[in-house]
Amino acid sequence: MLDRNTRLESYTLLLLFLIIVIRNAWVSDDAYITFRSIENFLSGYGLTYNPYVRVQVYTHPAWMFLLSSVYFLERLFIPAAPNALYFITVFVSILLSFLALVFVMKIIGRDDLPTSIFVFSAFILSRAFVDYSTSGLENPLSHLLLVFFVWVYIKTPDKTSLLTLIASLLLLTRLDFILMVVPVLLHVVWVNWKRLQTLRPLALGAIPILAWEMFSLFYYGFPFPNTAYAKLNTGVNDGLLFQQGLDYLLNSLHWDPLTLFIVFSAGISILMFSTQPLVSGKLKVLYTGVVLYIFYIVKIGGDFMSGRFLTAPFLVSVIVLACASLPRKNLLLFTGVTMLLGVFTVRSTLLEPRFPAFLSYDLVWDGNEITDERSIYFANS
Repeated sequence: MLDRNTRLESYTLLLLFLIIVIRNAWVSDDAYITFRSIENFLSGYGLTYNPYVRVQVYTHPAWMFLLSSVYFLERLFIPAAPNALYFITVFVSILLSFLALVFVMKIIGRDDLPTSIFVFSAFILSRAFVDYSTSGLENPLSHLLLVFFVWVYIKTPDKTSLLTLIASLLLLTRLDFILMVVPVLLHVVWVNWKRLQTLRPLALGAIPILAWEMFSLFYYGFPFPNTAYAKLNTGVNDGLLFQQGLDYLLNSLHWDPLTLFIVFSAGISILMFSTQPLVSGKLKVLYTGVVLYIFYIVKIGGDFMSGRFLTAPFLVSVIVLACASLPRKNLLLFTGVTMLLGVFTVRSTLLEPRFPAFLSYDLVWDGNEITDERSIYFANS
């Protein structure tokens, strides 16, 4: 347990994170695709972008249903509130991001102020993580579910059904998260192989994603979102896609070096510096999922939103570093580099949330069609 002084300092850092996220809060244009589906859904036109045309245009059923539920309740009590869905989305995103870090504190669970400072320095100063703690996209929900997933895996043994249930909800948030959770699930099956009932809790936990896939096949005629078929079957040469994926990582190193520094450091640390063999084994399994996901992002050509797909690997990597019981000098070194990379950059989360108009173009758009989406839309959303 954290002592009183350390707990107070951790809550102060948590409050600082909350202030920075609120100060940088925004909603992307892609979020309005989901907003329109929600409006049609609650108006009786179906889970569609165009009324009665059964096409799944959103990639995150769990996020869509969460926002729909809150919006439905809001309309019962304040039916004529202007821009209600916008404000609901921002509020829910901030709340989930806050809760994710609260549970990260519980995973760390040590009377160790240097570790707390490192963890919150990383979260507070990562441009990608702060940007996509709001945005209207599914990142805040996926962050919270990932933290739950890691917590159950590290802290609560013999919870196979719960672990699979959280993984199932993660897949409902974004299907490609299967690459981040499958190493853990395979490890759990391997460890419990001699127990004949191992597959039963796995099947029980998978009910949400299996039920959704059955519904999707019935309602839309396809198991996956329309965007998956559009983006993963482009006809573009694999080599060119891989090169664009590498450019996506290089863009992050250029615009937000802290995020990938943490991701790469986590892999090096658990291989070379971790002092707890049992915990280190689980951390390596978790990091395997990070590696698979990063490779997948590169293989598909990355994304046009700078940093969007790096927040989940970043989150897991921060937890891996915090739980690796690093020697104090290594932890202090990582903390120092984290602060240097996060503070002394033109995109520091501590600076003015938007760039001056005369500087905007070069700072929000690189030569590979990768954009700083928050800086583009922040002024209006």
